[in-house]
Amino acid sequence: MLSLVLTLMLVLLPAVLPPRASGAQPDHSGEAAWWLLEQGHPAEAARTAAGTDLLSRWIRATARHAGDETFAPREVTARAAVAFENKDFSTAAGLLEAMVLADTTDVSGAADALHRDLRLGACYVELGRIEEAEALLTAAIVSARRLERSASECYGLLTRGRARVRLRQVEPPRADLRAARELAVTHEAHEWAGVAAIALSVVSRLQMDLEDALRWRRQALEHFRAAGSLPGQARALHYIATIEIMQGDLTRAMTRLQDADALALAAGAEAQHGAIMGEMAAVNYHLGDFERALAQYREAVRLAPNPWRRGMMLVNIGSILEYRRQTAAAIPVLQEALELMRAVGDHRTETQALQSLGEAHIELGHFAEGLAALDDAIATAREFDIPLSEASALEIRGQGLLKKGDLQGAREAFAEAIARSRQIGYFDSLVWALLGHAQVERASGRPEQALRDLEDALQKVAAVRRRSGGAGSVTGGITGQADGIYGEMIDLLYDLHTSEPAGGFARRAYAVVQEARARAFLDLMTEAEFDLNVSAVPGYQEQEREILARIVDLETRLQKAAADSTGPLKAGLATAENELELLAARVRDADPRYAAILYPDPERGDPTRLLGPDEVLLEYRLGRERSFLWVVTREGLRMTVLPARAVIEDALQEFLPLLWDYNLTGPEAAWYIPGARRLHTMLVAPAAPEVQAHDRLLICPDGLLHYLPFGTLLTKDTTARSFAELPWLARDRLLAYVPSMAIAERLRNAAPVTGQTWLLVGDPVLAAGEDAGLFAHAAGAADLPALPFAQRELALVEQAASHDVRRLTGAAATRARLAAAGAEQDLRLVHIASHGLFNEARPRYSGLVLSPDPATGDDGFLSISEVLALDLDCEQVVLSSCRSALGPHATGDGRVGLTRSFHFAGARHVVSALWDVSGRETATFMGFYYDNLKRGAAPAQALAAARRAMWRAPVGEVDPAHPAFWGAFVLSGAGP
Repeated sequence: MLSLVLTLMLVLLPAVLPPRASGAQPDHSGEAAWWLLEQGHPAEAARTAAGTDLLSRWIRATARHAGDETFAPREVTARAAVAFENKDFSTAAGLLEAMVLADTTDVSGAADALHRDLRLGACYVELGRIEEAEALLTAAIVSARRLERSASECYGLLTRGRARVRLRQVEPPRADLRAARELAVTHEAHEWAGVAAIALSVVSRLQMDLEDALRWRRQALEHFRAAGSLPGQARALHYIATIEIMQGDLTRAMTRLQDADALALAAGAEAQHGAIMGEMAAVNYHLGDFERALAQYREAVRLAPNPWRRGMMLVNIGSILEYRRQTAAAIPVLQEALELMRAVGDHRTETQALQSLGEAHIELGHFAEGLAALDDAIATAREFDIPLSEASALEIRGQGLLKKGDLQGAREAFAEAIARSRQIGYFDSLVWALLGHAQVERASGRPEQALRDLEDALQKVAAVRRRSGGAGSVTGGITGQADGIYGEMIDLLYDLHTSEPAGGFARRAYAVVQEARARAFLDLMTEAEFDLNVSAVPGYQEQEREILARIVDLETRLQKAAADSTGPLKAGLATAENELELLAARVRDADPRYAAILYPDPERGDPTRLLGPDEVLLEYRLGRERSFLWVVTREGLRMTVLPARAVIEDALQEFLPLLWDYNLTGPEAAWYIPGARRLHTMLVAPAAPEVQAHDRLLICPDGLLHYLPFGTLLTKDTTARSFAELPWLARDRLLAYVPSMAIAERLRNAAPVTGQTWLLVGDPVLAAGEDAGLFAHAAGAADLPALPFAQRELALVEQAASHDVRRLTGAAATRARLAAAGAEQDLRLVHIASHGLFNEARPRYSGLVLSPDPATGDDGFLSISEVLALDLDCEQVVLSSCRSALGPHATGDGRVGLTRSFHFAGARHVVSALWDVSGRETATFMGFYYDNLKRGAAPAQALAAARRAMWRAPVGEVDPAHPAFWGAFVLSGAGP
């Protein structure tokens, strides 16, 4: 529920108010001077502004201040102008408000009132008094048109448009800003045209039309360049970078931000420098560099020009601290942010700060303080009509009461949150509230109601996923929060299964796991910014877009319709839903890869009908309080309970170093045996009857189990001292990993591979220092050492090849050449001898290290999103050298994401190393593996034969039978 508010810093220009005069035509020299000033001619503007009206006096003071920053006038208008230019909006507003008290009603007074109200409205915008500003500006625009003041009209439209953007409106600000930009372009006021274009881009971004937002921001950059405005150019580059951050192009975004920062510093725009610093912090947050992000946010707070911006940065700091579980440190930061937001009247962010503050107190067990903050958030949201915040605060309040043990209070809070969320169509809060309500019902002994709540929540997740069409802005958010629902439902279904074994609850729980696996991969694809909108169905996107638009329209009308007129709307909605389901069925038949992600169908992955007579599947799900294992054969499915995630992962963390590091045991097997037996007893022994009765073992792991080579476990106690004599699980079983049985089915049913070429990729030129891009640095792909035996390994593979061989080595081992080789559709096998990285902290940064290509801007790191975009219709991909940094919260997403991405790209099987194996032993193992492939063995049989060869190999400086040298290599795909 913790969310980081990565804010776009909007620099708002002044606003407008109503004049109140009529009579003779006033002198327009001030208006002409204003246009000259905005065209970049301050001296000429000062000469033209010869009148005594307020605008002329303001322009003369502005022009003099531009040439002499020490100018300290006594006259009120000039003092207000200088304060305004110095961004001291509180002082300027006070002086302008004093003028209101002395207002006149003659003709010149009407013109003076117009400009006074324009500037006062601008001050209100900067001070966060948005509603007051909008009212003032609306009347001023009417007056400007009546008095035929084009510069004033343009400025008023521009400022009101910016104010309305702050209110999250769409069409009203768009109309204002387009009109303002047209006036500005006509009068060659390039600075104003640029400001209007920036604001129009924000409107597009609010609608998540990122391409249109980018188009407006690029236009703004051209306007600011024409104006010669360094601050404007800095602002445009800053805003372009924010879109690139959202699109995942972090290297390009950071480069633009650095350029923007240089311009801001050259212009002496310290506040803008602070805003850019805040955006750099956002990039570092995305990269997982929280310390650097915090340092930059704190500097942005110091440089913030107004309380609103300072408060927004403080909210970001508090959110990071909460995310990192530094809850006590977050509380004073959030409290300060809250006070600032209350001072400026930003009630939306005020409620957000209150929610974060409430969560923090509850996390620390301060229930009274936390619930009081949430009550304040709810009251504020209701007073100022902020329904999203109200629903969210109610849901968080329910969680607090649940943790406190007040089941009735929690039930009431969740029920209110559910009702409010349904009323406004707020899926995010609705799903969390349904989960909380289910937990209350389960704790109250009402499992059937809890199950209905959870099923309702999962239906909402599925509906949002389906209707989003794969849009990352929607899909990634709500499905990314669904893991708790899946876990709660599986746990509940097991309880029902134990009380009613014949009730089908075990199979229902298995179906939930399949949905959870599909969701996890979709989240990874969304985070990696991979475009899912591809399909083999002609016109699919247009059909889907039309149906989704109709659904949204019908749902909107249904919310507003009277009770006696909802029938036709509900019927129309049902028809549209049916059309979408039929379209999804067509996609499943025509493009299984796409459908398996966006439209997962657990029934199609029914494992009992997919398995062969000699196959058994072990499917795992790790849970906080207990974990689960499904043992599946062709004859049936059995669900059993395992220890909690922490117990399993603690045992695994103790065991894995014994696998990786030969020096921990040396040739003495006695040190190895206890850990290998403990994990076998914990994970495999519960399935002993089925495992003993079948020769082929399929494993579908979860979490850190993705890093466990099950073949290295020991099936019985032993006194053997030699590794070659140990009773390995892999000794008499063929093993393979499957991402999910639905994916295994797709791979098994895929058309036979027709290509015959073996593509050997490796020994790349490794990027180092500044030659490696920001993404490569974040992924850990910069400054890596060369693989010393890569050439030998590739030579052994080439010797074993019985087909045509192509090599991409050295500088030729680039992403572009790999993609081109795949596009030729003649591949049978792809062997990559280079560093592979499984990034557990940020799975999107998993990938392979290839050669950089400066000509195309390729940084040499083949990321998951780039793997997904490849077309590798081949029998297998072999990744011979991979590494991982397993922290205390490793999930396995890094490894499964990379291997599954190669399956998505077309590989039927993926052979990968779970850890770095020394170059000499890797080459030796790969030699054995490819010798067996050459003899016609399938991948699983070839791996088994290579293991046996390592067990038989003579002991030299090291014992090759030690699992450090053969256990790392595992097979993923369609099965053994």
